[in-house]
Amino acid sequence: MVETNGQRHAVATGALAAERLAPRAARVAGLFGTAEAARAQLRAAAHVRQFERVLVFSHDTQGAARCAVELGAALGLDGEVMTDAAALFGACDFVVGDGAALRPDWLHAGLHVTLLNSAEGINADVLATADVVAAESASEETLALEDVIGGAVEGRRSEADITICALSAAAPMAVSPDVAQMMKDMSAKIAG
Repeated sequence: MVETNGQRHAVATGALAAERLAPRAARVAGLFGTAEAARAQLRAAAHVRQFERVLVFSHDTQGAARCAVELGAALGLDGEVMTDAAALFGACDFVVGDGAALRPDWLHAGLHVTLLNSAEGINADVLATADVVAAESASEETLALEDVIGGAVEGRRSEADITICALSAAAPMAVSPDVAQMMKDMSAKIAG
């Protein structure tokens, strides 16, 4: 459940990023870990993509099972537990989770990953494997998330692109008035 303004901001940012970066045909969503922030991002992404299944991986298989049931019920989908992280990524077209453990060999054509890390916390080989990486600030490896959300730069260019959105849990990013309104509108849609 999203409770604070910062949480609402982060969830709206993730949903808008998913709208611009996730494949339109994404049908299988995955949760890499069971953190509440990741669950909130996945629930928000369901407002912009029509998932048919949700898969959950965690080293705590009992926690993963509870999470799969809860997420499945919240989204009106079947929730399934995966016991292998690589298999989770291989079966999904959309994954939310912690990027610190993400490996480049888990990425595949058409995959979108929303990571709850700043881009600096993600393996350099993962960043190099992705076609598009959007983060809160632009760098040599990343596009500015505000520019992707606002449409100033193209996010996903083809359904085969591997895309990553890196969201840090720091303070909400400063954005233009237009992007701020988009976030406000998305927050209302999610809350609605």
